[in-house]
Amino acid sequence: MMTQTTPILWAIGGHDNTGRAGVSADAQVAQALSVHLCPIVTIVTAQTDNTARILSEISVEHLIEQCASALALGTPSAIKVGAITGPQMRALAHWLHAKGLDHTPLIWDPITHSST
Repeated sequence: MMTQTTPILWAIGGHDNTGRAGVSADAQVAQALSVHLCPIVTIVTAQTDNTARILSEISVEHLIEQCASALALGTPSAIKVGAITGPQMRALAHWLHAKGLDHTPLIWDPITHSST
């Protein structure tokens, strides 16, 4: 249960259907740290341990709407960014600035390539 003092973490990144990476892994960490996680998905994958079969990018508009919905729950204490495209990153930076969130602590954990 989230209380007024429960920190909010936004995890912005990919949804890995194996549950071993991306916002699924972030959810496990958030639970262990007793913080409220708002997962914000940038891509959806269909993959195995050996092969990334499909990567589907979420539209910039959908990404920003997810952020707006998360903000309605409360201001994030920190934002962690994983897998994100260039257009998504630019739109996110602009939106965070417009909402006064550009000084929120940011954890940058970019994905440069898949290990599968």
